[in-house]
Amino acid sequence: MEKMIYELILEVKKLKNSINNIEEKLEEIEKGLHVKKGEQITTTIDSNRYNEWEKVKLVLKVR
Repeated sequence: MEKMIYELILEVKKLKNSINNIEEKLEEIEKGLHVKKGEQITTTIDSNRYNEWEKVKLVLKVR
C-alpha cells in the first residue's frame, strides 16, 4: 500500500511538472508576435522579434 501511495505521489509530481511546462509554452505563445501578410503567418518570440521585424520590413519595401 505504501509503495502504491509513493508511486501515486511520483505520478502527481510528474503531472505537475508537465502542467508547468505547458503553462510556460502557453506564455511564450501569448508573448509571441503574429504578423500576417497574404497567406503567411510568422510567429516570433522576444528573442528573435527584431530579426523577424527586419525581414518583414524588407518584404514590405520590396512590395
